[in-house]
Amino acid sequence: ELVLGDYPTVEKSLKTVITLLENARSNPGNPKFRRFSASNPTIMAQVLAYQPALDILDAVGFKLGKSEEYYELVHHNPAPLKIAVQYIGKWLMLERFDKKDMKVQRTVKFADLYPEQQLDEGERVAATQAARAKRVAATQA
Repeated sequence: ELVLGDYPTVEKSLKTVITLLENARSNPGNPKFRRFSASNPTIMAQVLAYQPALDILDAVGFKLGKSEEYYELVHHNPAPLKIAVQYIGKWLMLERFDKKDMKVQRTVKFADLYPEQQLDEGERVAATQAARAKRVAATQA
């Protein structure tokens, strides 16, 4: 559901979720980072408006408090937080690569109109692989 939305909105929502999870994981003893206000405008717009984002928070242990004003982390185990952050980060990275690959594919289709400028299949595959390797190296640096 969240994934079917437009990518910039999905990315913003997931980055907010990552921030909440990272803060809770990095500061396990600080109650400030173990809960967040359900009435915070940013949280409402970027997280609470999307059921899949709420499902992620629920899966890692954030539950709506009795007063329904705050979501609180109900355990002290950092593992689910770390796994969720890694998984979401990997998904975001792969989505960015897919978007860039779609641009490459559009360029290749456009190149069909100009056969004298078109790369042969081997050259195109090599160029695509080199571009991917460069993007991966840039994200790991």
